[in-house]
Amino acid sequence: MRKPREGETTKWGRCGDECPYCYANRKKRANYKNHRWYTHPRTPFVVTPWEFMNVQKPQTPAGAIGAEKPLTGAFLSDYPTVWTFLTDSKWDDGSRRERATILIIADGGVIKLWMGDKACNRSCWVTGESLEQAFTILEEQLSTSSCAWRPMENNQRNRGRRG
Repeated sequence: MRKPREGETTKWGRCGDECPYCYANRKKRANYKNHRWYTHPRTPFVVTPWEFMNVQKPQTPAGAIGAEKPLTGAFLSDYPTVWTFLTDSKWDDGSRRERATILIIADGGVIKLWMGDKACNRSCWVTGESLEQAFTILEEQLSTSSCAWRPMENNQRNRGRRG
């Protein structure tokens, strides 16, 4: 295709084959309107809240979230320090405390526990042959203050948040 002369238009407009905007459109790097290989942008399929099937928030019993009453169970009686560490939401002076997080990993016949203390921005790892052994080691280390704490890096703490 020959280049258009001064003031001459082609069926693609005033652009020729060497127009950078047409080239960008063809390579899908951009989408310049009124240039060759322009495609109309498609609107994404968006589901509005009222189009969902009747999804309702589950009803929770009164006092279930943030309840101050103590819970009972085998885990609480076997590992009280771990349970306290995971569930306490207040410091001794009554100020608010961020609760800790625990991650359980089964890797090659070994159980690994990761404890993240959000309040003090630190974390530790414990390994055991079974889940009970790993929790027993964690209980002993927490009760004797002998955990190998490491500073929690910023990307570990805010892994889900980008921005």
